[in-house]
Amino acid sequence: MSELDPFGAASGLPSLTRKGYEIRLSQRRVVLHRVLEFTRCSIHDVINDRAARQKVTFYFKLSRYIDRESDRIDAAKGRG
Repeated sequence: MSELDPFGAASGLPSLTRKGYEIRLSQRRVVLHRVLEFTRCSIHDVINDRAARQKVTFYFKLSRYIDRESDRIDAAKGRG
């Protein structure tokens, strides 16, 4: 059992040592930090204030949508 996977491989839970999972997790952290800076909210605000939580959630989802659309457009240009 590794330090990063306290439940062990037999638990069926995703292991943090898997490269793809680790990259996705770090990319989400970057997006979250960027959204928190943009909205000027802290984690404390998100946890305790419903309006801040909704605002951060909206911008986080918007950022993910824009990233997906950009990837889709780039992929379409590559094929054409």
